Amino acid sequence: NFYVEEMISNLVDKFFLQHERFDVDVPHGMIINADKNMLNHALTNLLDNAFKYSMSDTAICVLVRREDRRVYFSVVSDTKSDIRDLELEKFFDRFHTGPESEGAGIGLYIVKIIAEAHGGGVIARSTDDGKVVFGFTIPE
Repeated sequence: NFYVEEMISNLVDKFFLQHERFDVDVPHGMIINADKNMLNHALTNLLDNAFKYSMSDTAICVLVRREDRRVYFSVVSDTKSDIRDLELEKFFDRFHTGPESEGAGIGLYIVKIIAEAHGGGVIARSTDDGKVVFGFTIPE
């Protein structure tokens, strides 16, 4: 068991030197029973992608919530490229890369493997205001 707020705070501190604008919405005192190192790795990959592919003058939002006996972890960002119209869930496929990609297509695939190892799944969608949401769920 661990406090989610503490894990998220440590991750944001790690990325703060690269991207100064973060919004964090994590319920105070939320404790979950999961593999902390694996979830930390998954969230690091999500934040790394958001940092690489978001516009530097916009905030990256980290959201955690409980709903319907599941815990949702999401990273919301504005992207530099126009990926909103693509099939976003394909970004979780192994070796899938998007336009202007700097990576090998492994980071989000690892997120998917970690979520599934916990009995959860992945989230990928665009918002009406042009942002993208990548994340995962795990059972409570």
